[in-house]
Amino acid sequence: MTVRALGLLIRRGLRRTPGQHLVVLALSVVAGLLLHLGLVVTLEFPRSFERSIERLNTEDSLTVVASAELADEAEQFLAGRPEVRARDVQPARGAFVTVSDYRGEDAVSYVVFTDADAPPSIGAGAVVAESPEQLPDGIYLPYQFAKGGGFDLGDPITLRVGSQETTFHVQGLVETPFTGSFSAGLVGFGLPRDTYARFAERTVAPSVWLVRMQVGDPAQARPTESALSDHLCRAGAAENPALLPISINRELTLPAIQLSATSFALTLVVFALIVTAVAVAVIAFSVRSAVVREMPALGTLKALGFTSAQVVCAIALQHVVSVGLGGLIGALVSYAVLPGLEDTMAAQTGLVWEPGLQPWAVLATVVTLAGAAGVSAAAAAARVRRLLPVDALRGGLTAHSFRRNPLPLGRTPGPLTLLLGLKQAARRPGQGAFVTLVLAAVTFTGVFCVAAAAFFRDPAALYDVAFGDMGDITISAAAQTDPEAFRRELAAIPGVASAYFEDPLLQATSPAGTLMVKAMEDFSVLRDDSVVTGRAPRYPNEVALGPRVMRETGIGIGDEITLGVGDRSATYLVTAISQSSYGLGRNGMLTSDGYRRLAPDYRPGTLRLIVEPGAHIDDVLATAPDRFPEESAVASDTMRRTMIGTLADALGVVVVLYLGVGALVSVLVVGLVVAGAILHGRREAGIQKALGYESGQLLRQLLVTQLPALVVGIALGLVAGWAGSEPLISSAAALAGLARYPMEVTPAHLFGVGAGMFVLVVLTIVILGQRLRSVETVELVRDAG
Repeated sequence: MTVRALGLLIRRGLRRTPGQHLVVLALSVVAGLLLHLGLVVTLEFPRSFERSIERLNTEDSLTVVASAELADEAEQFLAGRPEVRARDVQPARGAFVTVSDYRGEDAVSYVVFTDADAPPSIGAGAVVAESPEQLPDGIYLPYQFAKGGGFDLGDPITLRVGSQETTFHVQGLVETPFTGSFSAGLVGFGLPRDTYARFAERTVAPSVWLVRMQVGDPAQARPTESALSDHLCRAGAAENPALLPISINRELTLPAIQLSATSFALTLVVFALIVTAVAVAVIAFSVRSAVVREMPALGTLKALGFTSAQVVCAIALQHVVSVGLGGLIGALVSYAVLPGLEDTMAAQTGLVWEPGLQPWAVLATVVTLAGAAGVSAAAAAARVRRLLPVDALRGGLTAHSFRRNPLPLGRTPGPLTLLLGLKQAARRPGQGAFVTLVLAAVTFTGVFCVAAAAFFRDPAALYDVAFGDMGDITISAAAQTDPEAFRRELAAIPGVASAYFEDPLLQATSPAGTLMVKAMEDFSVLRDDSVVTGRAPRYPNEVALGPRVMRETGIGIGDEITLGVGDRSATYLVTAISQSSYGLGRNGMLTSDGYRRLAPDYRPGTLRLIVEPGAHIDDVLATAPDRFPEESAVASDTMRRTMIGTLADALGVVVVLYLGVGALVSVLVVGLVVAGAILHGRREAGIQKALGYESGQLLRQLLVTQLPALVVGIALGLVAGWAGSEPLISSAAALAGLARYPMEVTPAHLFGVGAGMFVLVVLTIVILGQRLRSVETVELVRDAG
């Protein structure tokens, strides 16, 4: 076959079925857009992230200590470690701070204020933007505050520490991995020297010291950090949570910062593959239909000497052209979306990301989609190889051709319109199965997205599953506070139902490395005790461990494990698998007395309050600082929204994207099938009109034809969504060290998605079915096909 002849056949195929090729083109554009974005974010973003880490001279570990003596101990300890190639100790002020008007609401995080004119030798970050003039009470904010919080240069920003409020103006924006994102659990604000001096004189935020280090081999960072933590505990830090060091390192912090971005990228890729699979199914369906429809033409080609391979090539290349063009358009269009995606990533990580044009991603997108299309089309056209020219010229009829006659009208009772519609459905089982699978996949996606959207709107559910029940109010006690007197005093505030100590950021060593330990007197007071399997510890010799610890050590429930703090160690009985994103699954739970086996002088420092039903949290918050003005009292719900706000926003975008693309896929696929049925059934419809049928009856018959696939597909999708949504999101949550994510699929979710899908598909059929009104009886009766 000459190239010219091949080109003529391809153009003929494109001209004969423009509707099918437009549907394939549209699906390919969507798949190309999503796949290209997913590839760029999945592959380029991590590389860019690593480049930023090196470009910003990022520390391998950052430890916050709460006394000058401990800072000196840390400095001397690191000076004697040969693996430490750089270290720095920076004075600061640290406290839980409430930021007003972050994304239109309050945000709370632990913040360290530093002198911006005396940056550390490592981990200082880089200024992204800076006001050209010196502003009164200027402040340098993380870049995340611009992209995620809506702050710009020169804007005022009000910060509250306890009951003390201070207003600054944004002098500049800084990117720094360890202190530039709420996801890290530690946010850094820089103040010009004069502003810092004035702030330090009047603030209630206590002095802290930031101990940074870089090691020769990044793998040595975590062991060295653990050794430093043990040394500081032996030096007295274990006696009071207010003195315990807070440590973050690359191994735990950087994956936590990238977690939401990685999840976002994976969802793009997964959905792109789903859309690609639908496009491939549409191609296979189109090719099979074309083979049946073009039997005489194919027979003519084979009779004229064309080989089966040449005919299959002509058929397959039509779809390769459509899909390749669609994938290229989608990949190029994605660059119009990419700036918004860059802002989404920056809002989550606090780092600048400018991927630019990625030719490899465009090429990979086009090749992947076109290759899948070519393979699918060639496989669907394989019937041509077995087709004899004489049979093809007869329209596919062989010498002995018998077709099953489902639901014979003479013996089947029921309305004629209903029976004719069901007969048409029974005669096209492949078409029905195709529509069923597509609608099932889209319905499942809809159920998952709607349930996820409801779950993400509940910060308490989303956060507490990941980090544990925080109560309604969180108050941090000062080092000199008598814990029990502190608890009794706050428990007596009107509107407080219960008050209990819970310290979630204690540390202990284990065979799996350093654990983040939660300690409290009685876990039964929690509304969610974070236990996945087993029961929470009740006695001093019991512990619950995170899934990552269990997996890495091979220890299970009923086994024993040895934990340590400093020079002390103790053996515990494992009673449960617990979960927490602190430590990404390297976590544990001990009773307060259980932790005292490791640190005998341990004093609890974080108090949680649960408010009585009907009481107002703001009223309780207004009372607590008056009694303890030096303490930090914040609404736990504000802390939850701060930590998960940007992630929830990004996932909200994904949900809307999924629902929109799912609706588009449903309309395109059902529209393709219905339009094809109307086109190929025009002669039969004309005969029915000649026999007295009205357009409305033909439309109802068309609806009945599609009804079995519609009902079965939606029903299968609802069942899959109900049964599979929680396991699916739990699998994704495993990246954060979680074993389960109890996302509930309610009857309202199922009914809403099912009804929406049903109405959408029926409307599509009704709108396309209006073409039946244009059928002319005499002309079609005369038409022989």
